[in-house]
Amino acid sequence: MAELLLHGKRIESVFQLLGDHENDITYSVGWALAHSSAFLQAFLDVAVTPGLASANVVLRLQEYVSGQGITDIEIESPGSFHLIAEAKRGWTLPTRATGAVCRACSIDRASSTASASGGIE
Repeated sequence: MAELLLHGKRIESVFQLLGDHENDITYSVGWALAHSSAFLQAFLDVAVTPGLASANVVLRLQEYVSGQGITDIEIESPGSFHLIAEAKRGWTLPTRATGAVCRACSIDRASSTASASGGIE
């Protein structure tokens, strides 16, 4: 593979070109989810339930709700599921102690519907 240099510095990741801050990575992942049906399906298979239809989903990035804060990535299929993903840079997982608000979805696997069910720690 060819070596890529930017201002004499070796580039190891596309994020070194786009930005490596948490929001830069969030926007890049959101773009990839919106433009790659295979990536979106793989993400939903792991995060929600395997085989869940990914057609007609809406992706929202950095949604702000007064008094509730900002969500990083929301993936919703009205009447089917609503997933909220907290983006973190590095290996530190979000917890309530760090101020991250995460809402989990409980899935009725028979009907593939979801409802809010509390928090993740």
